[in-house]
Amino acid sequence: MPWMQRSLRQKVIAAAAVAVLLAGGALAAVSATGQTNSRKTRSARLARTVQRRASRDLATAAGYLGLSSGQISSELRSGKTLAQIAAATPGKSEQGLIDALVAYANKLPSPETELVFAQVGGAINRVPADATAYPHRNVQFMVNVHTRWRDPAEDATCTAWARSVFDACAPFATGGAYVNFIPENESDGVGRAYLGNEARLSAIKAKYDPTNLFRVNQNIRPTP
Repeated sequence: MPWMQRSLRQKVIAAAAVAVLLAGGALAAVSATGQTNSRKTRSARLARTVQRRASRDLATAAGYLGLSSGQISSELRSGKTLAQIAAATPGKSEQGLIDALVAYANKLPSPETELVFAQVGGAINRVPADATAYPHRNVQFMVNVHTRWRDPAEDATCTAWARSVFDACAPFATGGAYVNFIPENESDGVGRAYLGNEARLSAIKAKYDPTNLFRVNQNIRPTP
């Protein structure tokens, strides 16, 4: 299922705003007069810690908005709030995604079908995309469509519903996929799972498994 890149960015913006406020409070505490040296030291440490966290939160907000942390900082210095920056940033409408998912959730084709959301991001996104096989370092949420049924007579209905959900979510997604969620008959699944790392993984496969002995499930084929 596609990965959600911009969904629910307001939560991140709110978190970043809180971090900025905390950082400001810590800095104010550091500059207050009449403090003892030990208290100043503790306040300075707190300020540095909060500033680091604020920087991370701002970087996350920047990812949602498609801006750099420097651009957001510049806008903040000009007097704008994070909410104003978000409102002025062109992007995909989260409301459109929410409306689509609600509509499909209201017409589940079987009692065992569900729409599952998971939050990623955080520490995951602080690793470069090419550092490991897993490349999805710029996303915050993912959605997985679990479509299950027992009666073969429902095959066409349930399959069509699942594919329709995928198509409805695609405009709001990055186009990547998590390898464990890819069905066997999806021909481009490996490419979407590993993105720019696929060629390097294929070269490694050619070196250590040139005969493609380990070829079950979503297979990385060795470079010819």
